[in-house]
Amino acid sequence: MKIKQQGMALTVSLVLLVGALVVAVGGLQTAQLEEASTGNNRASANALMAAEYGASEQLAALKSSGQGPSDFSDCTGSPSYGGLQSVSNTQDATAGFRVETCRSGVDAIRITVQGEAGQIVRTIQIGYTQADSTFLGLSTINFPGHINSFDAPNSNSFIVEGAVDESVSGGQRPAISTHSPDDDPSDPSDSDYDTVVNAIEGAGREDNYNGGISTEVSESLLTDPAAFSQFVADIKSYANDPGNSNGQVISEIDTTGNDKTNLDNMITVVEGDLTLSGNASGSGILIVEGDYGTSGTPQFDGLIIVQGDTFGISGGGHGGMNGALIMAPMPLVTTTDEQGNTQTNYSDADVVTNGGGNAAYSYDADALTAAFNLLPTSLQQEWMSNNVSTYAETEVTSWQELL
Repeated sequence: MKIKQQGMALTVSLVLLVGALVVAVGGLQTAQLEEASTGNNRASANALMAAEYGASEQLAALKSSGQGPSDFSDCTGSPSYGGLQSVSNTQDATAGFRVETCRSGVDAIRITVQGEAGQIVRTIQIGYTQADSTFLGLSTINFPGHINSFDAPNSNSFIVEGAVDESVSGGQRPAISTHSPDDDPSDPSDSDYDTVVNAIEGAGREDNYNGGISTEVSESLLTDPAAFSQFVADIKSYANDPGNSNGQVISEIDTTGNDKTNLDNMITVVEGDLTLSGNASGSGILIVEGDYGTSGTPQFDGLIIVQGDTFGISGGGHGGMNGALIMAPMPLVTTTDEQGNTQTNYSDADVVTNGGGNAAYSYDADALTAAFNLLPTSLQQEWMSNNVSTYAETEVTSWQELL
């Protein structure tokens, strides 16, 4: 009986020992799993931190370099990353990131950043756009060259209206932009700005120019006469292409009768002078290689580029323009400044009026966007790659983790 009891005690002890071992092993496995999970969580956090750090670095580099969509290749399906870049400010020596930057649209860039920490990968993707890299930075009337004379209409019904609220990206736009600053406020006639302001004040119509007069042309391409004239020439070549259904190069515009010229949603180049009269109307891009004038109640929505030296306004009526007008007289002239440097400039511009004038010239973002969209991708990129607007605002349109 005693031997039997001792055997039972030994059995119980063995069972308890096995149970203790099972509990100990289970606890060890749980601790190992928890440690592994903690390590994975730490690596995952480091990978995400590396991705976000890389995204911020790439955004800062883009802004400082001035690069735009035209500087990158088109985006494809799967990102094609560059080499691994380390992140120095982390305790994980394996943390780093890889970047792909590509063009996702005419004015849009996609940035994909893959953060890595050990075997863990986290990915951030950013949408980035240059909001005002189209025609939207223009003022209502733009004088990138010298103004020889400016005859301000004396009618209270003649209005030039810039963007006078914050509804457009970048804020307000002037009614008129001139290319030269008011160098000496005490000299009332030392700049093109003074020429315009003196004429408007002389007519007593300062309140008719909502947005005011600027001493700076906002679009850098306009301040490079050779580059801008080439851009206009390229538009003409596109408009003259027989395969282009929304372009035309003509010598005159018929605004009456059954055969009147279609100007709606078109790129129209007039080889000579043009006076829009009566109730003629149109939209798109209108390039006048000669002088441009209006009489009656014509209306145009979009962008007008005048390459003659005279912009004339006559008669009454209530026509005008929604969009922007650029006065860039040709031919280009070469001058030498006081330091002996050769400069290429536009010819001098004249604004003349005959009669009171009742037109309204208004900034219109929708009309300018529609005009820009008439251009093929190649010409849109030519404008954007050669132009920097003082109103351009870069914008992060999306920031998301790819799971």
